[in-house]
Amino acid sequence: MKSNANNHENIGSEKKGTLKNTFLWVREQVKCNFKGMLTYRAAMILQIVGMMVNNTGILLVWYIFFRLFGSVNGWSYSEMLGLMGFVAIVFGIAFTLGKGMRRISRKVTYGQIDTFLVLPKSVLWQVIFSEVEVSAVGDFFFGVLLLVLYAVVSSFGIGQILLLPLLVVFGVCSIAGFTIATQSLAFWFPNTEDLSNSLFEFMLGPSLYPNSSFTGGVRFFFVFVIPAIVIGGLPVDILLRLDLRDVLLLVGLSAFWLVVGVVVFYRGLRRYESGNLVGVR
Repeated sequence: MKSNANNHENIGSEKKGTLKNTFLWVREQVKCNFKGMLTYRAAMILQIVGMMVNNTGILLVWYIFFRLFGSVNGWSYSEMLGLMGFVAIVFGIAFTLGKGMRRISRKVTYGQIDTFLVLPKSVLWQVIFSEVEVSAVGDFFFGVLLLVLYAVVSSFGIGQILLLPLLVVFGVCSIAGFTIATQSLAFWFPNTEDLSNSLFEFMLGPSLYPNSSFTGGVRFFFVFVIPAIVIGGLPVDILLRLDLRDVLLLVGLSAFWLVVGVVVFYRGLRRYESGNLVGVR
């Protein structure tokens, strides 16, 4: 009995050690990526500012729209602030830290997965954090500003403010899982980089439209098939209504897409054929 107990304790400590080592590795990898990004500071600042200006332009178009038409099925311009804020910050966090997930298809096609197979770390983690998207930093800051403005304009209570970061986390899980799953199609079908990118844009585009404009089968499609509403519209609905059913739906869909992404990637990795690429990371 004692030996069994000791074995369980050893296994538990090994798992804790593995998780800790993985966290430390991710932290160091991200730090290394950011140091590389800071090498060209002028270009970095231009990309960040450029993205924020681009997002401001989209927001201005919606401002004009709501000035002309008032509301869309109960949604006003203040809800659009929240929607744009969620989409921007979710995109910013996901791809500032993990641009590599949007390069899975390319890496599979050109045999670049080889460089990740030789290290004693999770292949998926290595691929995700192998690159950073500089312009996504602008999305992140823009999203933070909009969510703060949305909270002020809507006079959020303490509960809604505390809920905000959790909704962002669920959104990041959804967009990451969907991106990994669609990019991993390259393991089964050749030359699917354009298809994967098109599916991503097909998800991102509708996410920037008022949630209330989607009804019936279209809404079902953009919630359960393509998670366009999940990353922005659903979090806004949760803050508006504080409905437990919406919260459970968001948690369930976020977990679903994250699991699908991981499963599809590793199932596909079993089919991967080496490109005989020699490189050092």
